[in-house]
Amino acid sequence: MSQILTKLDKLSGSECSVLFSGTKPIASSFPKDKLLYLKLGHQAFTLIFKQATKTNPDYDEAHIQIGHYRLMCYRVNDTSLYIALLPERSEIHKAQRVLRESRPLFTKMIAKLTQASDKLKPAI
Repeated sequence: MSQILTKLDKLSGSECSVLFSGTKPIASSFPKDKLLYLKLGHQAFTLIFKQATKTNPDYDEAHIQIGHYRLMCYRVNDTSLYIALLPERSEIHKAQRVLRESRPLFTKMIAKLTQASDKLKPAI
């Protein structure tokens, strides 16, 4: 799954990205030296969407600037987020187009990974 994110990173111009299901990253192309951005981004976007969806449930995109990087986030569904780290001078519209078109792929990835983890859980 991380290979798919790496390909999307190249197409969108992002340096790295992560797909969260709930609070857990299920696929990531973030290198260790950028994990702080991942953590800060996830915390910030979780709060942003929690508040924003109270007034507009269709709100699904947010951006923040941290230092020389821009974090772009898409809410895939009620519990899943896709976060991309872009250089400060990136082509934001290109990244938006590529990532918006990739939303069905994110949904499939989440379903596949969730289904695989459910198979690993013991039946009670």
